[in-house]
Amino acid sequence: MGAVLLFAPRIILPFFGVAEDVNAYTYMLGFVLLASAFYYVSSGVAKSRHFARLTVYTRLASPVVTVALFAGGHVPLNFVLLSILDGLGGVWTLVALRQLDSAVVAA
Repeated sequence: MGAVLLFAPRIILPFFGVAEDVNAYTYMLGFVLLASAFYYVSSGVAKSRHFARLTVYTRLASPVVTVALFAGGHVPLNFVLLSILDGLGGVWTLVALRQLDSAVVAA
């Protein structure tokens, strides 16, 4: 997603209903997402549970922040739906980390 927003945002943005809003911020968001993806992949390769735990907090905050932005009229409903998926991914990560921690304690 980061690479698409950085290099060709008009391909993906129509799916989010913001095709007309391509500007410098769109490209910068693409770069930030691409950098974040690098952190995620690097952390996964290094098996960094600490990084994975940190992502749980931000992913669970995503729906809360997005609902507040939606309530203020700043983002469309489809952003809320995407943030709910992100929050569910955070729950999944939390459950997986707890299972790993339990397996380590039991061993």
